[in-house]
Amino acid sequence: MNWGHSVRYDRYDGSLIYPQFTKTIALLKEYGFDVYETVDMDDIDYINVLYRKENTEFNGTYSYVTYDYLEVGSVYDAQEQAQVLEQALNTDYHWQVGTYTDLVEDTFEFSIHTKTDNESLQRKFHFKKGMVPDFIYEMEGYQKAVK
Repeated sequence: MNWGHSVRYDRYDGSLIYPQFTKTIALLKEYGFDVYETVDMDDIDYINVLYRKENTEFNGTYSYVTYDYLEVGSVYDAQEQAQVLEQALNTDYHWQVGTYTDLVEDTFEFSIHTKTDNESLQRKFHFKKGMVPDFIYEMEGYQKAVK
């Protein structure tokens, strides 16, 4: 039967695993994937922070919003890195969390860079809503971005 579209069973979209999924978590750990594994602070070289600046544009007919991602700076201090990581939300899950809740701080995003250039950590993260560490607001790049 032809439904007018193709179905792909080889495509993986992913899904969330909640702490209540204890059997799933145990199975994943048995196969070498520890969902509770954290980043080893000794492996972090720096954390790069960007600020998302909203711009309202007008084309003569209607208004629309664009975004510029401006460099805030890099965090090298281990204590400050720890503060950032405490509030990290992986951007891969942003659409699942941010779309349905008000738990994500959209004005900043950051990436973690390791000393070994492990690309698996060079992805984007957001802060939890209202949990941006104070020192981020004091960084020179942020001060320039909001002027």
